[in-house]
Amino acid sequence: NNKISTAERLKFAIEAAKGLAYLHKKHLIHRDLAARNCLISKYGIVKISDFGLSRLVCGVLSEFDTGKQQI
Repeated sequence: NNKISTAERLKFAIEAAKGLAYLHKKHLIHRDLAARNCLISKYGIVKISDFGLSRLVCGVLSEFDTGKQQI
């Protein structure tokens, strides 16, 4: 039986949220967080990957302030 239990899913969600909180603390925006970008180690630890679209928050704010932000 290879099904993921509800408790495991909750643990994965909490770990992903903690990873995003860490990125926020470092003033980074991931901009492409999806299940495909969350890796689970053999020990059940979630790791966020694919930072190709990430940006520093100060860079995004300066673009927004100068009107370069595309909506």
